[in-house]
Amino acid sequence: MKPNKPVSGLQPRFVLLHHAMEANAGRYDHWDLMLEHAGTLVTFELDRLPSGPGMFEAKRLADHRLAYLEYEGHISGNRGEVIRLDRGRYHEVDLHDSLRADARFEYHLNGQRLTAVLCANQPAFLFPFAQTIHLQAAVWDWHD
Repeated sequence: MKPNKPVSGLQPRFVLLHHAMEANAGRYDHWDLMLEHAGTLVTFELDRLPSGPGMFEAKRLADHRLAYLEYEGHISGNRGEVIRLDRGRYHEVDLHDSLRADARFEYHLNGQRLTAVLCANQPAFLFPFAQTIHLQAAVWDWHD
């Protein structure tokens, strides 16, 4: 499998949103990590943000519209509001030919405030919807 090829020479974009839910929504506040891929945003819900290198859980959500790369504010239908924590570009590295058994794909995120390397055992867009997966943050650094 080849890395996500950028359109017009640019790397695909990512956004990290804090999703604050309405009090009576029946869901909890969380973070949404969205990776641009094939005209949509491959989206993962995180219960917590990594504080540094280590394993964390992410739940694969349905793909979202590209509008969320720019949008901040209220979401209709009692779904709360989103606040952008960071955005930037990322690139995918396919390591399946390497000797590393712990990860076959790396996602290098280069944001305005975040530099991260996330490791997974398959491409992000292939994870089934509603499945909780374990990702490894090999690097998770905030900067100003």
